Amino acid sequence: MEERRIERAVTILREALEHAPSRAALSRMIGAKERVLARFGALFRPSALPHLEAEDFRSFLYLENNSHWSQLYRRGVGAAEDMDALRAGLAILLDESRGISERWNGSQVRGLGKAIKSAILLVVYPERYGVWNNVSEKMLRQ
Repeated sequence: MEERRIERAVTILREALEHAPSRAALSRMIGAKERVLARFGALFRPSALPHLEAEDFRSFLYLENNSHWSQLYRRGVGAAEDMDALRAGLAILLDESRGISERWNGSQVRGLGKAIKSAILLVVYPERYGVWNNVSEKMLRQ
């Protein structure tokens, strides 16, 4: 029984390694961390939300700008079609005076899924949140 569990763990780790970024890509991500946190953390902080523009939001969705997440733009560009709704949803999401469940559920905006919400939480509050996307969820489940 124990041997099967070890074999399963090895299989999972091999699969993870196959999808892991190269050393060079990982180095670029790590090198860009502070720049990304500074730029987008300031852009999305609660006090800045009234001034958030569609183009600034959209820029966050692309790998060449966020340096970490390659697929956010696929659904996320639609969220910027109604900036008032997006700003309101982000204000709820980022309001730390409320519980995370209330904020998460109260910030429903078309195009603003778990990957984007969690990435925004991470850049605004990097010491408190991680990213929840299909890749991280799959690996956590395994």
